[in-house]
Amino acid sequence: MRSVLLVGFLLAFAVAAQAQNAVVASAFGLRPSAGNGQHTVELGASKSQVIKVLGPPTKTSRFYSDIDEKWWPLLHYGSNKLYFDNNQLALVELKDARLTVGKPGASSFRVGSVLPRATAKPTLAFGNFKVERKPGKSRNLSYSAISHGYMKTEKGEGLDVLYEIQYDQQGRVTHIVLDSTYD
Repeated sequence: MRSVLLVGFLLAFAVAAQAQNAVVASAFGLRPSAGNGQHTVELGASKSQVIKVLGPPTKTSRFYSDIDEKWWPLLHYGSNKLYFDNNQLALVELKDARLTVGKPGASSFRVGSVLPRATAKPTLAFGNFKVERKPGKSRNLSYSAISHGYMKTEKGEGLDVLYEIQYDQQGRVTHIVLDSTYD
């Protein structure tokens, strides 16, 4: 009986730990930081939907995907990059504060936002998530702390969509990635 209880406890702990790193995908809507627009775009949006909500890009280009062996359209908003696969927003890299993550009227964040106190769990656009407060390197960028995990649907179903938020020594967001191409 004890072993059954122990296994049940460990299984519940593992599910809870996984849920802490899985955040709801719809909380990651993108919107311009300037103004008070009420619309957002999410991964999967078409290029025309993105331009309608975010406005015209500062630059357009193409990115060659070695894995897919094809060119992807790329919209630049300052140093932020939005990649499209089959006319759907597939990858977002935010490196400046022009774009905000989060729904209008809810908590939101962008590059430059500051984490709450080091002892508190962040309460950003999608609620609580794990912050690893140790230096490292990801995507060829150094960080002092990082949050990363997979997104889920509103019903709690797991998605193969990765999020990554990097922080500097002062707890400021320096880089945000939303990636539906990650396997």
